[in-house]
Amino acid sequence: LVLATGFSPYDPAGGRPLGNEDHPTAVTTADLNRALKADDVDQLGFAAGAPTRVAFLQCVGSRDPEAGRGYCSQICCGVALNAARRLLHARPDWEATLFYIDLQIHGKDARTRFADLPPNLRLVQGVPAELRPPSDPDTAAMSLAYQDADGQMVTEDFQGAVQAVGMVPAPLTAPLADGLDLAPSLGGFLQVPADAPGLHAVGTCRGPASIEACLLQARHTAARVLAEDGNHDAWSLVPPARALGTPTDEAPPTHTRTVERSVAVIGEGAEADTLLTALRGAG
Repeated sequence: LVLATGFSPYDPAGGRPLGNEDHPTAVTTADLNRALKADDVDQLGFAAGAPTRVAFLQCVGSRDPEAGRGYCSQICCGVALNAARRLLHARPDWEATLFYIDLQIHGKDARTRFADLPPNLRLVQGVPAELRPPSDPDTAAMSLAYQDADGQMVTEDFQGAVQAVGMVPAPLTAPLADGLDLAPSLGGFLQVPADAPGLHAVGTCRGPASIEACLLQARHTAARVLAEDGNHDAWSLVPPARALGTPTDEAPPTHTRTVERSVAVIGEGAEADTLLTALRGAG
């Protein structure tokens, strides 16, 4: 039984420091990506300014221990940075400020991505602690108060804000864990014991992960499933478990099944499709 039920994006309505319901010019990175894909940034409803200034807020719904979500969602920094660059490409006369705790940008192209940042994209370490009325309601939608590098409280006006929302467990996760008698992990994601034969979780249902990590998990899980059916040659086709960023045992399973070679993949999307392709290809 392979669980690949994915995640849900955090709903920022009513969250800190601002929520969509109270501030119509506060959108999410998903909203921005849809507008950019449709080549219609105006649908975001940002207030007119000279220039229009947009704040990008990181870790919305993540890095919040008080809410039981102390984890990092891993993908938000890269998504927001890419979205900000695309927005400024579409509107080169605008300005963007990206507020962050620490930028989780990895990979061989990380240095290049920072070197190619446009001059009208500013990075500020620190998350705004307070939302205030704008100094001029006719030209701005909100003011954000934050602590600068010198420890001074600074307030700036913005015409709009983009919230980089994190990952939370999908609605199916809790009843699925309860039905399978699984203890949830940090944040309520699925946690399958390593010694549970025939039961596997892959992708973001087990916790926040990048696309690359999900693909590696899918290959690793497919190999474990085949090895449990006696096909230990499949184990040589996957990368070491340490590449997954998880403490998974790298040794192939020692137990095998004598039941019919039939596997059910519960879920949909790229992670489930990758598993299905691998399993079908192996017969």
